[in-house]
Amino acid sequence: MLLSRRLTPLIALVAASAAIALPSAASAADAVDTTPLLSVVGQGTAFVTPDTADVSASVTRTTTTSAPAREDVARRTTALLAALTALGIPRSDVTTTSVNLTRETQRKKPKLRFTASVTISVHLTDAAKAGPTLDALTAAGADNVDGPNFGFSNPSAGAAQAEAAALVDARSRADAAASAVGLRVVGVRAIDLDPGSGIGAVPVASAGKGNSSTASAPTPTPVDNGRQTVTASVAVVFTLG
Repeated sequence: MLLSRRLTPLIALVAASAAIALPSAASAADAVDTTPLLSVVGQGTAFVTPDTADVSASVTRTTTTSAPAREDVARRTTALLAALTALGIPRSDVTTTSVNLTRETQRKKPKLRFTASVTISVHLTDAAKAGPTLDALTAAGADNVDGPNFGFSNPSAGAAQAEAAALVDARSRADAAASAVGLRVVGVRAIDLDPGSGIGAVPVASAGKGNSSTASAPTPTPVDNGRQTVTASVAVVFTLG
């Protein structure tokens, strides 16, 4: 009987606590955010001038024995490297991309023909040197020159400007859509700067090549690096009111 008297107040307290907690939980479940949202994708473009360039050059010689072909190619490759050094291009920016020596058997005399070739690529940290580099390689004895392929020392060049333009576009579209349904943009819930495939660069200006048909280039080759377009897409979730 004494134990029963002690438990009775405790049971009553637990029951009262449960009764108080249940309405609180129900209120939390009923607190649903009904703020209207609008998801918009904006597009932006920026124009950026490339500041780097890549060019390549090759020398080739075919003879009836291997040694003369190899020696001629080695001599002219050395001349190409010297021409690049004279332009102030460090050897660390020059890469030998291929060295080849092939033998061909013919039915007619001479029976054997050997062809040696070397190809080098040059990375220019100053795009303005593209024209002089093509001319110097041609004058130094290159059989083929190719380029320039323009690029950016900063891979993200123009990205910030394009994204800023995309955000402005997204807000403009959101304002128009909200107004059409009698609402207005009152805030931003989320921003995604890379909702799709990301940023791409498309060349909009072409450039000339060096003339490999002559041994010298008295008239400088005109090379323009032009501009490239950088595009960006952003996804923005706006809150309306």
